[in-house]
Amino acid sequence: MMEDYELDRWRALRERLCSDGFSFPEYHIRSSHLRRIHRATVRGRLEKVDSLLFMGSDINKRDKKERTALHLACATGQPDMVSLLVSRSCELNLCDREFRTPLIKAVQLRQEACGTILPKNGANPNIMDLYGRTAVHYAVYNEDTSMIEKLLFFGADIEECSKV
Repeated sequence: MMEDYELDRWRALRERLCSDGFSFPEYHIRSSHLRRIHRATVRGRLEKVDSLLFMGSDINKRDKKERTALHLACATGQPDMVSLLVSRSCELNLCDREFRTPLIKAVQLRQEACGTILPKNGANPNIMDLYGRTAVHYAVYNEDTSMIEKLLFFGADIEECSKV
């Protein structure tokens, strides 16, 4: 009985910690959640991804966590993969389960090379996630002045306030 109580307390604490939007930014990537294009993306297999797209795979297909291949490429810091997906006309502003775009994930996880490619190709820097935060909020939180400058250059709204 006591163990259940402790487990519930731990879960409540973790939920509270995670609910700020800044804690635990990494994706938990499980192979069972991924489709072929997602597995190839996570593994950095450019030729395989290119081949899958040539054979008709949906570039914007979602995995079980609502992530696209572009989300995963950004989260795992693969600018060459991001460039490939962008060149093949993937949707840049699709959101995962937490309403985070690939740009938000790149900035949140300090993947500047990936985060720079996206707004250069038209990604919207002003989309808010589930926590009411934009890419700029995460860049400020990370104290990433270089990324803040780039986001502002590409039209990020510095006056945008988070909902939380």
